[in-house]
Amino acid sequence: MNRKNPDPKFYTGFPPGFPDGKNQGVTLIELIIVIMVLGLMAAIVAPFAGPALTGSHRPMEDLNHAVQFSAEMSAVVSAYRNNPPDSVAAMDAFENSLAGIIDGTIASVEDTRMVMMQRNGTQYNETDCDDPNSLDCLLKVRLQSLENPGESLTYYFPYHRQ
Repeated sequence: MNRKNPDPKFYTGFPPGFPDGKNQGVTLIELIIVIMVLGLMAAIVAPFAGPALTGSHRPMEDLNHAVQFSAEMSAVVSAYRNNPPDSVAAMDAFENSLAGIIDGTIASVEDTRMVMMQRNGTQYNETDCDDPNSLDCLLKVRLQSLENPGESLTYYFPYHRQ
């Protein structure tokens, strides 16, 4: 009987050599090659898996910081809404009180200045306020995160018009 062309009445559908019991196992060299390939794959993946597993708590810390940072700006907005400034002097007093409102361990007041928003087509451009006594000016407050220097929040406070 030819192994490449088995007798059709005894053909079972298995690859040649399988039904006769002579080629049913894995050789030692095949096993060694498979183990080496798996080891090589593990060596490639291991340097990336370690930091990913140990740094899995980092997103929760970032979320906690983001909530605290947003709460700082909420405290500033709340202070503004509790006593909205209706004059330039009152707005200056509010601007000077910002350092006392902010918790200095989470955020710092990075920028406070009077600006105007001018419409240019469909966009608004921010320009410096020419007349600081104008009620059209806005107080721009930018808080900077102390933990993550790339993170900041900006809010524009208008004068309260009666």
